[in-house]
Amino acid sequence: MKKKFALNQEENCVCLSSRIVYGQKQYWCNATTRQLTMSFMCPRRYFDYDKREIQPLIVFICGGGFEKEDVNVWTPELAFFAKHGYSVACVDYSVLPFTEWPEQIEDVKLAIRYLRAHAKEFWIDPDRIAVMGESAGGYLAAMAGTTGETREFDKGDYLEQSSAVQCAIPWYPAVNPGELTGGGSYDPATGTVVPSSAEKRIASMPDAASYITEKTPPFCLVHGTSDAQVDISQSEYLYDKLEQAGIEADLLIVEGAGHADAGIVNSAVKQEMLNFLDRHLK
Repeated sequence: MKKKFALNQEENCVCLSSRIVYGQKQYWCNATTRQLTMSFMCPRRYFDYDKREIQPLIVFICGGGFEKEDVNVWTPELAFFAKHGYSVACVDYSVLPFTEWPEQIEDVKLAIRYLRAHAKEFWIDPDRIAVMGESAGGYLAAMAGTTGETREFDKGDYLEQSSAVQCAIPWYPAVNPGELTGGGSYDPATGTVVPSSAEKRIASMPDAASYITEKTPPFCLVHGTSDAQVDISQSEYLYDKLEQAGIEADLLIVEGAGHADAGIVNSAVKQEMLNFLDRHLK
């Protein structure tokens, strides 16, 4: 069987560039250097019919309980946004127990400043940047969204650039990490549960909602009702705080979805996220 198709010039061919170094920091007793990297999805710009357009940008932050992360783990799902007119940068950041707060948010903000500084090279609009993340990365996305008006966490290179974003889409974020600790190990001598070292560090992380101001950008929160790791009350709490401050906020509730569930990235939910992005970045 033979079939012929017309050349579709409306849909981009999306390409991925990996292991882009956006920063480096001291490591292993300050005797070595660790590279901070990102992966970047964007349209191909090679053939005459390929689009050569400046695009809005999504900065995505992977989760992992603040103890592990992988810049490419969500790339297949994020290709949806790259196919619909957005460049997507999935950024690396420091994890516990090798680092201390606030290095995690400082790394994310460095990535945003790096991308702004190289906007022409990446064909992105520095005035149209969204931050998106899941779980621990959702917390960092929320922090990036609420701390745009402070330079408290801006450290390192490209300080002439802003780390503020124009909107934020946290998925099942740990908005107030101190409320989530409760594991650890049982100490028979005292009859109590002793928090782990990582839990103690997580407990010191601030409430993302405490940084909300009248200049906080719009938020779109996504959370499942059956999330056993980060209860939906965390997103409801942030949503209420944003509403009280007069900040535009959406809360997408996925019935029956658990933590990092496939339901969070089903086509209907992703379309709602895309609609939100289009309203604020296009």
